[in-house]
Amino acid sequence: MNSFAKGKERGLALGGGGTPLIAWYAGYAVALKRNGVALSKANVVVGTSAGSIFGAMLMAGHLWRLADEIDLFSDFPKLLSEMMPAVQFNPSQIRAQRAELSVRDGSYASIQKIGKAAMASSNPDGTSKHYKTMKNC
Repeated sequence: MNSFAKGKERGLALGGGGTPLIAWYAGYAVALKRNGVALSKANVVVGTSAGSIFGAMLMAGHLWRLADEIDLFSDFPKLLSEMMPAVQFNPSQIRAQRAELSVRDGSYASIQKIGKAAMASSNPDGTSKHYKTMKNC
């Protein structure tokens, strides 16, 4: 038996995977916590890359802060549309706006949906109209 593990009952090993995995870990840990499983009760937590970052946040008691930050991003499309109004949308921009306002989470699929709709929209006025709109706000 490794002396580092001596006297320890629970261990948690977390892998790497960048910021998407940190978000996934946060969602998974919150769901487990709500169902009575607290990952923070582990005696030893080790991780690689994103896993080490998440493990540090978890053991420092910052899981809820991280989850709140991720939840903020689910509101981002609505906040952005309120901060940057357009003078008048064309039909393709209206479709993009509807896609943006229809999402309810910050998932990869939702972000991809917004991105595809935005890229498919036509903006014949270019950036000059945007700058005029922002100046008048």
